[in-house]
Amino acid sequence: MKNKNVKKGVIGRLLKTMHGFYPVMLPVTVICIVFSAVVSSVPANDIKTQPMP
Repeated sequence: MKNKNVKKGVIGRLLKTMHGFYPVMLPVTVICIVFSAVVSSVPANDIKTQPMP
């Protein structure tokens, strides 16, 4: 069953509120999370491209 009382746009309002309280820290945190995800996915892609000896 889906809850029909859930309002849409909650995440957007949450991000706007967080940006209001932490205008510098929020973008830096998002950039760090994305950078970490990219760096952690590089070894998995590297293993796929190396030929077997």
